[in-house]
Order: sequence, then structure tokens, then C-alpha cells
Amino acid sequence: MTTPRVPRPLPERATVVDVHGSRFLLEWLDRGTLANAAESARRTGDLPEERAAS
Repeated sequence: MTTPRVPRPLPERATVVDVHGSRFLLEWLDRGTLANAAESARRTGDLPEERAAS
């Protein structure tokens, strides 16, 4: 069973781009958000280089 998609408004700092017929949403994040995501990935071992080593 799948849940229906709920439309959500585009983030304020986002750009929609078309590349070879595919559409992508680029969301521009501030450094604090990126730093928090990186720290979280480090704690959980979810970094690409850590996955390759295991």
C-alpha cells in the first residue's frame, strides 16, 4: 500500500532545473544546516568513505 503524495510548497531558497528531460529541485541550504547533517552522518557512520571501508 502506498500513501498518496501530498503536495508541499517549494522552499524559499529552491530552484527547479531541467536536465536532459528530468526535473530536479535544488534546495540551497545554509552552512549550519549542512554542518548539522554532516555531523549526524559522522555519528551514524553514514558517510560514503566509511561505507566503502566496511
